[in-house]
Amino acid sequence: MLIKIDVSVVQSFENSNSWPDDLIIALENLALARREGKHSIIADLNTLKIIAKCSDLSKNAKISYKKILNDRPKFKAYLSHVSRYIEIIHPCNVNKIDSNSGKDIIKLPYTFFNDSETIQKSILLCENLQDTEFYKIIAETFCKWKRLNIKPKFEPSLGGGNTISTVYENIQNKKKRLCLCIVDSDKLSPNSSLGSTARNIKQKDDNTSVTTLLYILPVRELENLIPLSILSELMSKNGDRENPFKQLEKIEESSVKEIRNFLDIKEGTRLKKIVNEPSSVKDFWKDKLDKLPNYSNDIDEWCYENWSCCDPDPKKKSCKCKISLGFGQKILENTITYLNTQSSFTIPSMVEPAFLTNSAIAKLQTIM
Repeated sequence: MLIKIDVSVVQSFENSNSWPDDLIIALENLALARREGKHSIIADLNTLKIIAKCSDLSKNAKISYKKILNDRPKFKAYLSHVSRYIEIIHPCNVNKIDSNSGKDIIKLPYTFFNDSETIQKSILLCENLQDTEFYKIIAETFCKWKRLNIKPKFEPSLGGGNTISTVYENIQNKKKRLCLCIVDSDKLSPNSSLGSTARNIKQKDDNTSVTTLLYILPVRELENLIPLSILSELMSKNGDRENPFKQLEKIEESSVKEIRNFLDIKEGTRLKKIVNEPSSVKDFWKDKLDKLPNYSNDIDEWCYENWSCCDPDPKKKSCKCKISLGFGQKILENTITYLNTQSSFTIPSMVEPAFLTNSAIAKLQTIM
Protein backbone atom coordinates (compact mmCIF):
# COMPACT_ATOMS: atom_id res chain seq x y z
CA MET A 1 0.00 0.00 0.00
CA LEU A 2 1.10 3.58 -0.51
CA ILE A 3 2.18 5.24 2.76
CA LYS A 4 3.04 8.93 2.90
CA ILE A 5 5.03 10.44 5.77
CA ASP A 6 3.80 13.98 6.40
CA VAL A 7 6.33 16.66 7.35
CA SER A 8 4.47 17.20 10.66
CA VAL A 9 5.93 13.90 11.86
CA VAL A 10 9.53 15.15 11.83
CA GLN A 11 9.63 18.94 11.52
CA SER A 12 9.74 19.65 15.27
CA PHE A 13 12.89 17.48 15.53
CA GLU A 14 14.76 19.04 12.60
CA ASN A 15 17.36 20.68 14.81
CA SER A 16 17.26 18.14 17.61
CA ASN A 17 20.13 15.82 18.51
CA SER A 18 17.77 13.31 20.05
CA TRP A 19 14.60 11.99 18.46
CA PRO A 20 11.87 10.12 20.39
CA ASP A 21 12.51 6.40 20.58
CA ASP A 22 9.02 5.53 19.32
CA LEU A 23 9.54 7.75 16.25
CA ILE A 24 12.87 6.07 15.48
CA ILE A 25 11.21 2.64 15.76
CA ALA A 26 8.44 3.73 13.39
CA LEU A 27 10.89 5.16 10.83
CA GLU A 28 13.03 2.03 11.04
CA ASN A 29 9.98 -0.18 10.47
CA LEU A 30 8.80 1.92 7.52
CA ALA A 31 12.27 1.75 5.99
CA LEU A 32 12.19 -2.03 6.43
CA ALA A 33 8.78 -2.19 4.72
CA ARG A 34 10.27 -0.29 1.78
CA ARG A 35 13.39 -2.45 1.71
CA GLU A 36 11.42 -5.71 1.71
CA GLY A 37 8.95 -4.44 -0.89
CA LYS A 38 5.92 -4.74 1.38
CA HIS A 39 4.71 -1.14 1.01
CA SER A 40 5.53 1.92 -1.05
CA ILE A 41 6.78 4.76 1.16
CA ILE A 42 6.76 8.38 0.01
CA ALA A 43 7.38 11.83 1.49
CA ASP A 44 8.02 15.31 0.17
CA LEU A 45 11.54 16.61 -0.35
CA ASN A 46 11.66 18.64 2.86
CA THR A 47 10.51 15.69 4.98
CA LEU A 48 13.16 13.41 3.50
CA LYS A 49 15.88 16.01 4.04
CA ILE A 50 14.95 16.22 7.73
CA ILE A 51 14.94 12.42 8.06
CA ALA A 52 18.38 12.30 6.41
CA LYS A 53 19.78 14.43 9.27
CA CYS A 54 18.65 11.97 11.94
CA SER A 55 21.78 10.39 13.41
CA ASP A 56 19.74 7.84 15.38
CA LEU A 57 18.67 5.92 12.28
CA SER A 58 20.53 2.77 11.25
CA LYS A 59 22.70 2.63 8.16
CA ASN A 60 20.17 0.43 6.35
CA ALA A 61 17.33 2.81 7.17
CA LYS A 62 19.29 5.78 5.82
CA ILE A 63 19.97 3.87 2.59
CA SER A 64 16.25 3.10 2.28
CA TYR A 65 15.24 6.74 2.71
CA LYS A 66 17.81 7.77 0.13
CA LYS A 67 16.16 5.35 -2.30
CA ILE A 68 12.77 6.80 -1.40
CA LEU A 69 14.18 10.22 -2.27
CA ASN A 70 15.43 8.97 -5.63
CA ASP A 71 12.06 7.32 -6.35
CA ARG A 72 9.98 10.44 -5.69
CA PRO A 73 9.06 11.13 -9.36
CA LYS A 74 7.84 7.54 -9.85
CA PHE A 75 5.71 7.50 -6.73
CA LYS A 76 4.33 10.97 -7.36
CA ALA A 77 2.72 9.55 -10.51
CA TYR A 78 1.56 6.54 -8.51
CA LEU A 79 -0.12 8.80 -5.95
CA SER A 80 -2.25 10.41 -8.66
CA HIS A 81 -3.74 7.02 -9.61
CA VAL A 82 -4.55 5.46 -6.25
CA SER A 83 -7.90 6.13 -4.61
CA ARG A 84 -6.86 5.25 -1.05
CA TYR A 85 -3.58 5.62 0.82
CA ILE A 86 -2.14 6.17 4.30
CA GLU A 87 -0.82 9.49 5.53
CA ILE A 88 1.18 9.49 8.76
CA ILE A 89 0.61 12.73 10.66
CA HIS A 90 1.52 14.25 14.04
CA PRO A 91 -0.28 14.76 16.26
CA CYS A 92 -3.01 12.25 15.45
CA ASN A 93 -5.31 11.57 18.36
CA VAL A 94 -7.95 9.65 16.38
CA ASN A 95 -7.39 7.30 13.47
CA LYS A 96 -9.68 8.50 10.70
CA ILE A 97 -10.33 8.58 6.96
CA ASP A 98 -10.36 11.97 5.22
CA SER A 99 -12.28 11.88 1.93
CA ASN A 100 -12.45 15.63 1.25
CA SER A 101 -9.89 15.47 -1.57
CA GLY A 102 -11.83 12.85 -3.52
CA LYS A 103 -9.45 10.18 -2.25
CA ASP A 104 -9.70 8.17 0.95
CA ILE A 105 -6.71 9.29 3.00
CA ILE A 106 -6.20 7.15 6.11
CA LYS A 107 -4.75 9.40 8.81
CA LEU A 108 -2.60 7.50 11.31
CA PRO A 109 -0.06 8.44 14.01
CA TYR A 110 3.53 7.29 13.57
CA THR A 111 3.15 5.16 16.70
CA PHE A 112 0.84 2.86 14.73
CA PHE A 113 3.97 1.55 13.01
CA ASN A 114 5.87 0.75 16.21
CA ASP A 115 4.58 -2.81 15.90
CA SER A 116 6.32 -4.69 13.08
CA GLU A 117 3.07 -6.55 12.35
CA THR A 118 1.62 -3.34 10.90
CA ILE A 119 4.25 -3.16 8.15
CA GLN A 120 3.52 -6.62 6.75
CA LYS A 121 1.96 -6.77 3.30
CA SER A 122 -1.67 -5.76 2.96
CA ILE A 123 -3.99 -8.75 2.92
CA LEU A 124 -6.24 -9.51 -0.03
CA LEU A 125 -8.90 -11.77 1.43
CA CYS A 126 -11.17 -13.68 -0.94
CA GLU A 127 -13.32 -16.80 -0.90
CA ASN A 128 -10.58 -18.87 -2.57
CA LEU A 129 -7.03 -18.45 -3.82
CA GLN A 130 -8.11 -18.53 -7.47
CA ASP A 131 -9.95 -15.27 -6.84
CA THR A 132 -6.82 -13.65 -5.39
CA GLU A 133 -4.73 -14.90 -8.32
CA PHE A 134 -7.14 -13.33 -10.81
CA TYR A 135 -7.14 -10.01 -8.97
CA LYS A 136 -3.33 -10.06 -8.77
CA ILE A 137 -3.06 -10.42 -12.54
CA ILE A 138 -5.56 -7.62 -13.10
CA ALA A 139 -3.80 -5.32 -10.61
CA GLU A 140 -0.53 -5.86 -12.48
CA THR A 141 -2.34 -5.19 -15.75
CA PHE A 142 -3.73 -1.94 -14.36
CA CYS A 143 -0.21 -0.77 -13.47
CA LYS A 144 1.06 -1.57 -16.96
CA TRP A 145 -1.96 0.14 -18.54
CA LYS A 146 -1.27 3.29 -16.51
CA ARG A 147 2.47 2.95 -17.22
CA LEU A 148 3.26 2.80 -13.54
CA ASN A 149 6.58 1.18 -12.70
CA ILE A 150 4.98 -0.41 -9.65
CA LYS A 151 4.47 -4.04 -8.71
CA PRO A 152 1.30 -4.60 -6.66
CA LYS A 153 2.11 -5.89 -3.19
CA PHE A 154 -0.37 -7.88 -1.14
CA GLU A 155 -0.64 -11.15 0.71
CA PRO A 156 -3.32 -13.49 -0.66
CA SER A 157 -5.56 -15.09 1.93
CA LEU A 158 -8.71 -17.18 1.73
CA GLY A 159 -11.69 -18.02 3.88
CA GLY A 160 -13.88 -20.45 1.99
CA GLY A 161 -17.65 -20.20 2.28
CA ASN A 162 -18.99 -18.78 5.51
CA THR A 163 -15.60 -19.03 7.28
CA ILE A 164 -14.44 -15.91 5.45
CA SER A 165 -16.57 -13.74 7.74
CA THR A 166 -14.74 -15.14 10.79
CA VAL A 167 -11.31 -14.65 9.17
CA TYR A 168 -12.19 -11.06 8.24
CA GLU A 169 -13.62 -10.32 11.68
CA ASN A 170 -10.41 -11.55 13.35
CA ILE A 171 -8.24 -9.35 11.12
CA GLN A 172 -10.49 -6.38 11.79
CA ASN A 173 -10.53 -6.85 15.55
CA LYS A 174 -6.72 -7.05 15.81
CA LYS A 175 -6.41 -3.63 14.09
CA LYS A 176 -2.86 -4.47 13.00
CA ARG A 177 -3.05 -5.56 9.36
CA LEU A 178 -4.29 -3.64 6.34
CA CYS A 179 -6.87 -5.75 4.54
CA LEU A 180 -9.15 -5.61 1.51
CA CYS A 181 -11.83 -8.30 1.47
CA ILE A 182 -13.65 -8.97 -1.83
CA VAL A 183 -16.58 -11.39 -1.97
CA ASP A 184 -19.19 -12.39 -4.55
CA SER A 185 -22.65 -10.89 -4.05
CA ASP A 186 -24.42 -13.98 -5.45
CA LYS A 187 -27.21 -11.60 -6.47
CA LEU A 188 -29.60 -12.59 -9.26
CA SER A 189 -30.68 -9.01 -9.98
CA PRO A 190 -29.63 -5.48 -8.96
CA ASN A 191 -32.16 -5.27 -6.12
CA SER A 192 -32.16 -8.87 -4.93
CA SER A 193 -30.81 -9.90 -1.54
CA LEU A 194 -27.17 -10.84 -1.01
CA GLY A 195 -26.08 -14.44 -0.84
CA SER A 196 -25.35 -15.97 2.56
CA THR A 197 -21.57 -15.42 2.42
CA ALA A 198 -21.82 -11.72 1.56
CA ARG A 199 -24.69 -11.23 4.00
CA ASN A 200 -22.79 -12.80 6.91
CA ILE A 201 -19.63 -10.83 6.37
CA LYS A 202 -21.54 -7.57 5.91
CA GLN A 203 -23.26 -8.12 9.26
CA LYS A 204 -19.90 -8.56 11.00
CA ASP A 205 -18.13 -5.72 9.23
CA ASP A 206 -17.18 -2.66 11.26
CA ASN A 207 -17.40 0.01 8.57
CA THR A 208 -15.67 2.53 10.84
CA SER A 209 -12.43 0.53 10.69
CA VAL A 210 -9.64 2.41 8.92
CA THR A 211 -7.37 -0.60 8.40
CA THR A 212 -9.87 -2.90 6.69
CA LEU A 213 -12.23 -2.53 3.75
CA LEU A 214 -15.03 -4.84 2.64
CA TYR A 215 -16.09 -4.83 -0.99
CA ILE A 216 -19.04 -6.90 -2.19
CA LEU A 217 -19.04 -7.29 -5.96
CA PRO A 218 -21.97 -5.50 -7.63
CA VAL A 219 -22.19 -8.47 -10.02
CA ARG A 220 -23.20 -12.04 -9.22
CA GLU A 221 -19.69 -13.44 -8.91
CA LEU A 222 -16.15 -12.91 -10.09
CA GLU A 223 -16.71 -14.88 -13.30
CA ASN A 224 -19.12 -12.16 -14.46
CA LEU A 225 -16.14 -9.79 -14.64
CA ILE A 226 -14.21 -11.87 -17.19
CA PRO A 227 -14.14 -9.77 -20.40
CA LEU A 228 -15.65 -11.11 -23.59
CA SER A 229 -12.27 -10.76 -25.31
CA ILE A 230 -10.72 -13.29 -22.91
CA LEU A 231 -13.70 -15.64 -23.16
CA SER A 232 -13.23 -15.52 -26.93
CA GLU A 233 -9.66 -16.78 -26.56
CA LEU A 234 -10.83 -19.59 -24.28
CA MET A 235 -13.59 -20.51 -26.74
CA SER A 236 -11.03 -20.95 -29.51
CA LYS A 237 -9.33 -23.59 -27.37
CA ASN A 238 -12.54 -25.41 -26.42
CA GLY A 239 -15.27 -25.95 -29.00
CA ASP A 240 -17.85 -26.72 -26.30
CA ARG A 241 -17.75 -23.06 -25.34
CA GLU A 242 -18.65 -21.74 -28.79
CA ASN A 243 -22.42 -21.65 -28.24
CA PRO A 244 -22.20 -20.13 -24.73
CA PHE A 245 -19.87 -17.49 -26.13
CA LYS A 246 -22.10 -16.61 -29.09
CA GLN A 247 -25.09 -16.34 -26.80
CA LEU A 248 -23.23 -14.11 -24.35
CA GLU A 249 -21.96 -11.99 -27.22
CA LYS A 250 -25.54 -11.38 -28.39
CA ILE A 251 -26.56 -10.42 -24.87
CA GLU A 252 -23.74 -7.87 -24.64
CA GLU A 253 -24.79 -6.39 -27.98
CA SER A 254 -28.45 -6.14 -26.93
CA SER A 255 -30.32 -3.33 -25.18
CA VAL A 256 -30.40 -5.40 -21.98
CA LYS A 257 -26.70 -6.15 -21.67
CA GLU A 258 -26.86 -5.40 -17.93
CA ILE A 259 -28.26 -8.90 -17.35
CA ARG A 260 -24.73 -10.12 -18.12
CA ASN A 261 -23.87 -9.08 -14.57
CA PHE A 262 -26.32 -11.58 -13.08
CA LEU A 263 -25.96 -14.61 -15.32
CA ASP A 264 -24.54 -17.87 -14.04
CA ILE A 265 -21.41 -17.87 -16.18
CA LYS A 266 -20.28 -21.30 -14.99
CA GLU A 267 -23.44 -23.40 -15.21
CA GLY A 268 -25.74 -21.25 -17.31
CA THR A 269 -28.96 -19.51 -16.31
CA ARG A 270 -32.29 -21.34 -16.43
CA LEU A 271 -35.77 -19.84 -16.21
CA LYS A 272 -36.68 -22.50 -13.63
CA LYS A 273 -34.26 -20.86 -11.20
CA ILE A 274 -35.67 -17.38 -11.80
CA VAL A 275 -39.39 -18.16 -11.43
CA ASN A 276 -38.85 -19.51 -7.91
CA GLU A 277 -37.18 -16.32 -6.71
CA PRO A 278 -38.77 -13.29 -4.95
CA SER A 279 -40.36 -10.50 -6.96
CA SER A 280 -37.17 -8.38 -6.78
CA VAL A 281 -35.59 -10.99 -9.04
CA LYS A 282 -38.59 -12.00 -11.17
CA ASP A 283 -39.59 -8.42 -12.01
CA PHE A 284 -36.08 -7.65 -13.24
CA TRP A 285 -35.98 -10.66 -15.55
CA LYS A 286 -39.58 -10.22 -16.76
CA ASP A 287 -38.65 -6.78 -17.98
CA LYS A 288 -35.54 -8.01 -19.81
CA LEU A 289 -36.28 -11.41 -21.33
CA ASP A 290 -38.39 -10.38 -24.31
CA LYS A 291 -35.67 -7.91 -25.29
CA LEU A 292 -33.09 -10.67 -25.67
CA PRO A 293 -32.23 -11.64 -29.26
CA ASN A 294 -34.09 -14.81 -30.31
CA TYR A 295 -35.29 -15.43 -26.77
CA SER A 296 -38.28 -17.41 -28.08
CA ASN A 297 -35.90 -20.03 -29.49
CA ASP A 298 -34.51 -20.79 -26.04
CA ILE A 299 -37.51 -20.28 -23.75
CA ASP A 300 -40.72 -22.29 -23.80
CA GLU A 301 -43.71 -20.13 -24.76
CA TRP A 302 -45.95 -21.55 -22.00
CA CYS A 303 -43.26 -21.01 -19.36
CA TYR A 304 -42.76 -17.43 -20.50
CA GLU A 305 -46.47 -16.59 -20.72
CA ASN A 306 -47.27 -18.11 -17.31
CA TRP A 307 -43.96 -17.16 -15.74
CA SER A 308 -43.71 -20.64 -14.35
CA CYS A 309 -41.96 -23.91 -15.16
CA CYS A 310 -43.86 -26.51 -17.15
CA ASP A 311 -41.92 -29.15 -15.21
CA PRO A 312 -41.87 -27.83 -11.64
CA ASP A 313 -40.47 -31.02 -10.09
CA PRO A 314 -37.72 -29.67 -7.77
CA LYS A 315 -35.86 -32.99 -7.98
CA LYS A 316 -35.17 -32.39 -11.66
CA LYS A 317 -32.28 -30.04 -12.21
CA SER A 318 -32.66 -29.83 -15.97
CA CYS A 319 -34.64 -27.04 -17.58
CA LYS A 320 -35.04 -26.50 -21.31
CA CYS A 321 -35.61 -22.76 -20.90
CA LYS A 322 -32.01 -21.60 -21.20
CA ILE A 323 -31.50 -17.88 -20.74
CA SER A 324 -27.76 -18.45 -21.06
CA LEU A 325 -25.42 -21.40 -21.45
CA GLY A 326 -22.55 -22.14 -19.09
CA PHE A 327 -18.80 -22.06 -19.71
CA GLY A 328 -18.10 -24.76 -17.13
CA GLN A 329 -16.90 -24.87 -13.54
CA LYS A 330 -13.26 -24.32 -14.55
CA ILE A 331 -13.78 -21.10 -16.48
CA LEU A 332 -11.96 -18.98 -13.87
CA GLU A 333 -9.14 -21.51 -13.57
CA ASN A 334 -8.81 -21.58 -17.36
CA THR A 335 -8.84 -17.78 -17.48
CA ILE A 336 -5.99 -17.56 -14.97
CA THR A 337 -3.98 -20.22 -16.80
CA TYR A 338 -4.43 -18.35 -20.07
CA LEU A 339 -3.53 -14.94 -18.61
CA ASN A 340 -0.40 -16.40 -17.02
CA THR A 341 0.82 -17.31 -20.51
CA GLN A 342 0.42 -13.70 -21.63
CA SER A 343 2.74 -10.78 -21.02
CA SER A 344 1.42 -8.15 -18.63
CA PHE A 345 2.25 -5.70 -21.43
CA THR A 346 -0.12 -7.43 -23.87
CA ILE A 347 -3.07 -8.05 -21.54
CA PRO A 348 -4.13 -4.35 -21.44
CA SER A 349 -4.61 -4.41 -25.21
CA MET A 350 -6.91 -7.42 -24.85
CA VAL A 351 -9.45 -5.70 -22.62
CA GLU A 352 -11.41 -2.48 -22.87
CA PRO A 353 -10.40 0.46 -20.65
CA ALA A 354 -13.85 0.25 -19.02
CA PHE A 355 -12.86 -3.12 -17.58
CA LEU A 356 -9.70 -1.76 -15.97
CA THR A 357 -11.59 1.16 -14.45
CA ASN A 358 -14.64 -0.69 -13.13
CA SER A 359 -15.44 -0.52 -9.45
CA ALA A 360 -14.02 -3.94 -8.58
CA ILE A 361 -10.65 -3.19 -10.16
CA ALA A 362 -10.60 0.26 -8.57
CA LYS A 363 -10.79 -1.31 -5.12
CA LEU A 364 -7.53 -3.16 -5.78
CA GLN A 365 -5.80 0.22 -5.89
CA THR A 366 -6.51 0.57 -2.17
CA ILE A 367 -3.89 -2.04 -1.24
CA MET A 368 -1.44 -1.87 -4.16
